[in-house]
Amino acid sequence: MESNNQVVRRLLLLSTAKKLVFILCFFSLCIGFGQSTYSYYVEISGNSPYTLGTLVPNPASSQVTVSYDATSATSAYLMITNTATGSSNIHILNTANTQATLSLSAYPNGIYTVTLVCNGAIVESKNLIKN
Repeated sequence: MESNNQVVRRLLLLSTAKKLVFILCFFSLCIGFGQSTYSYYVEISGNSPYTLGTLVPNPASSQVTVSYDATSATSAYLMITNTATGSSNIHILNTANTQATLSLSAYPNGIYTVTLVCNGAIVESKNLIKN
């Protein structure tokens, strides 16, 4: 629980198809014993030349084919994050290709977030169900 006058810094990342939206919360100030909070936000937007396409099949049991466009990127990878535990794995991508087939045999059943990262920046995320 936050104490009075505690400054809290947060960075939230929201991504939409081909558009990145960063919302930076400079600080939140809690006053008194209540939940009064004052927040100040800055929004930075920009178009991305990279895209995360389809996850096929979804739900998946043994493997998933991920389509993507990262052809002009110098580096790209997929980050697969278990939404229940927060644990993640990285799959390096060949930027000359447009799809990658990933084995899911080591992943327990659950919901995962598949995130495309190009040149060190998060491009887009989609949910994958592993059953």
